[in-house]
Amino acid sequence: MDTSERRFMKLAITEARRCKPEDGRPHPLVGAVAVRASKVLAKAHRGKPKPGNHAEFALLESQLRDESVAGATIYTTLEPCTVRNHPKVPCANRLIERKVSRVVIGMLDPNRRIRGQGYERLRAANIIVDLFPNDLVVQIEELNREFRAKMGTCYISPAI
Repeated sequence: MDTSERRFMKLAITEARRCKPEDGRPHPLVGAVAVRASKVLAKAHRGKPKPGNHAEFALLESQLRDESVAGATIYTTLEPCTVRNHPKVPCANRLIERKVSRVVIGMLDPNRRIRGQGYERLRAANIIVDLFPNDLVVQIEELNREFRAKMGTCYISPAI
């Protein structure tokens, strides 16, 4: 991994730290960054522009709605979701529809209904999926300690 990749991962973590409490319940603190040709296209976090919005939704549908992200890499601190209440679209599906070429995940979703499914759905769509290095994973896990406890998991990123 080169230093620019690490910089983009750290930007995603910085975005995750910007998340605001939504409703008194623990929610994941998630940041996402879109990059193409070593240039940051946009960055977002959960709850931007309104509470409940997932980081990937905010990134793709709010900030990059009218821009092509085909071929881009998305750095996200949490595995993209595969389950949303209708009419919402799961983030993994959005990434596939927008034809990103690569997704780099900070930690797998601690929700047992989702864990590993986003990774698998992206791979099935021929999107390259990589994981953050362990030292950054540890930061993300600590940042999401309350959410992880709510989900009843103490580990997040087993080798896939």
